[in-house]
Amino acid sequence: MATNVLKFKETDDKKYKVSFQASGKVHVFLDRVDNSDVMIYLYPKNYDPVLYKKVTPDRTDVLLEFVIPGSGDIFVDIVSGTEVTQACYLTEEETFVYSVPASSVVFDDGDNFQAKLESGELKGDKGDKGDKGDKGDTGAAGAKGDKGDTGAKGATGAKGADGKSVTAISLTTDADGKVTGGTCTLSDSSSIAITVTTTPAS
Repeated sequence: MATNVLKFKETDDKKYKVSFQASGKVHVFLDRVDNSDVMIYLYPKNYDPVLYKKVTPDRTDVLLEFVIPGSGDIFVDIVSGTEVTQACYLTEEETFVYSVPASSVVFDDGDNFQAKLESGELKGDKGDKGDKGDKGDTGAAGAKGDKGDTGAKGATGAKGADGKSVTAISLTTDADGKVTGGTCTLSDSSSIAITVTTTPAS
């Protein structure tokens, strides 16, 4: 949507002024060469201008917002102490998209948007707690970890019981001198019988 372009003219007292008619909520953007106060005057036709608001911005670019009382068109004079290189205005029914610093957006009470934001004035009430979200999908398996360090050496085990050893072997033979059996004596004085098995020759 086209904007309403404003052309400022230098006055006899070295200020810069523009006049136009509007109604309702008005947004005015000014691009200036230097910073200075900005005065807004409102008046019906055939009446003298009345100072509506004086704004002291901290930047050369400034966005003015004000509401014109009544339902009919009212004359608006905007006076800047420094030269205005370009300017335009839009009413509430139009859409105005322009990127300006928050400190250049001035409200009717004279405070700018940045100041209200920092003071917490624009902060709303805390919202209600939202519903619990659904459980997310199981993540992918992680990479295999590095091999751990070798553990410390364990304690020495208890000494086992002493084993048995052979102390004597006594063999028995037949008339032909063949061994037919015998006895094995162990270190604990017990004995084990020795049995001889003969395998026939094939």
